[in-house]
Amino acid sequence: MKKVDLNFQIKDLDGNDIGLANKAFANTLMAEKSGDAVKLFDWAMTLNKSGIIEVDESDFNKIKDIIEKSETLFIIAKAQLLKYLLTVK
Repeated sequence: MKKVDLNFQIKDLDGNDIGLANKAFANTLMAEKSGDAVKLFDWAMTLNKSGIIEVDESDFNKIKDIIEKSETLFIIAKAQLLKYLLTVK
């Protein structure tokens, strides 16, 4: 299992905080139009409250895929989320 902890601030180009990663990704999950609706909803609810979810390798890859393909996330947030995921072991 991998622990995905999105309790960090997304930064703008000047390094200023512009929003919480957990909130941004929870909203992205709620905007998805396909996939396992119950699983995505549960992830969104948990991330919105605690900012942390534990997932297996398959779900971890699904999270990366959602971020990469999202049309609701701006590149500035996508990049920071994806860079964070590279650090998760």
